[in-house]
Amino acid sequence: MTLVIGAGPAGLATAAMLRRHGLPVHLVDRDATIGGAYAKMDPALLMTSPAKLTALPGFAPTITAPYFTAAEYVAYLEAYAATHALVPERAIVESIRVSGPGYRVALRGAAEPLAVESIVVASGVFEHPRLPTFPGTPTVRIIHSAAWRNELARPGMRIVVVGGATSAVEIAELAARAGCQVTIAARKVALETKLFGLDPAFVTLPLLGHLRPRRFCHGTFSAPAGDRGFAALRRRGAIEVRREPVRIEGDVVELAGGHRCEADLVVLGTGYHHAAPFLPADLARTRRGIAQTRRNESVSHRGIFVVGAPCARAAASQYLYGIARDAEAVADTIAARSDGRG
Repeated sequence: MTLVIGAGPAGLATAAMLRRHGLPVHLVDRDATIGGAYAKMDPALLMTSPAKLTALPGFAPTITAPYFTAAEYVAYLEAYAATHALVPERAIVESIRVSGPGYRVALRGAAEPLAVESIVVASGVFEHPRLPTFPGTPTVRIIHSAAWRNELARPGMRIVVVGGATSAVEIAELAARAGCQVTIAARKVALETKLFGLDPAFVTLPLLGHLRPRRFCHGTFSAPAGDRGFAALRRRGAIEVRREPVRIEGDVVELAGGHRCEADLVVLGTGYHHAAPFLPADLARTRRGIAQTRRNESVSHRGIFVVGAPCARAAASQYLYGIARDAEAVADTIAARSDGRG
């Protein structure tokens, strides 16, 4: 028996591929909701990866638009789960401990631990927002980008978006189009450059699927954000780019370099961190606290796999393109061991 933790794209794809091998799977999710973090996002947000690079193995999407919205992607995941007869059980994993050649998993409220041969941690990277704090006594409303909804933006509203990566750039675009006064505050805003009119992801993701560069995997590199109007809005003055915040006092955000701006809302587009506190305490981890893996498997605990985390197999592992390939590879490994071949 394999326990798969999480019913987002990583968990669904891995469970489906294990089923394809005829292996028993126990799929659990803390909310028993198909889609994981995608089901909690603003339905109107556009996915960062092109739709053609988001297909999970065993069921291709039929979308014709170049990018999914979050709502469209959740609908695809629901159809994927139905196609493979995947129904997650509502369960919260409390702890995992070694038991002979396998593991015993404590589920909250369960009378007895669950005995399994292998575990796939597919709980995603969007469940644990990074929430930086700033000196001062803020009275302005501060939210993480995970809580952003388009209806928050009203014409004339003053919004400061902290961060220069994908979520910050997209929220700045949406707020500016809604007539807000938008300031994006970051050390750097890096935008993708189109390659002959094509999204560079068509080149970079396949390449990253074969590489595991140290700089990328240890968190000193951030992928450029897609430009779906940001540069044009900035040229028109609808978005102002300033340096990073150093203090928030009342409704005034003080930025590096001495600039100050009043805000009605501060949005933290500061990303997420991967966390799985239920894993064994002695499990080998990277400096970022992520399970240290080789080909998706823990280097210290045979049979514990990670799908959907940064660099679980390669630099593309945290992206949907990489998740699809990692899920197949992990299922193949578990199947080979089940047959006595691994």
